[in-house]
Amino acid sequence: MAATRVTVLTPPRASPEVENAVVRRAKARATRSQLLADQIGLQNRHRKLPEEVVKAEKDACYTEQAVADAERALAERKKAHKEAVAKLEALRKEKAAGDAELAEIEAELKKLAELV
Repeated sequence: MAATRVTVLTPPRASPEVENAVVRRAKARATRSQLLADQIGLQNRHRKLPEEVVKAEKDACYTEQAVADAERALAERKKAHKEAVAKLEALRKEKAAGDAELAEIEAELKKLAELV
C-alpha cells in the first residue's frame, strides 16, 4: 500500500483594481438580489409583528390572571389545611383524655368488683 499525498492549491486572486468589470457587476447584482430578498423578508415579518405583539400581550395577561387565581386557591387550601390540622390535634387530645379517663374508670370498677 502506498500513500499518496495531495495538496490543494487555491488559485491566485486578482487584486480589486485588476478585477474584471463583468465580475464586479455580477457581484453587485448578486449582492443587490440578496439585499432585496432580505428586505422583503424583514418587511413581511415586520408587517405581522403588531398582531403577534397583541396576541402575546393577551397571553401574558391571561397567564398572569391564572397565576393570581392559583395563588388565591393555594392560600385558601393552606388555610383549610391548617384548620384541619388544628382540628385533628384537638380530636387526638380529646381521644387521649377519654382513653385515660376510661382506664381510670375500669381500674375503679375492678377495685369495686373486688369489694363486692
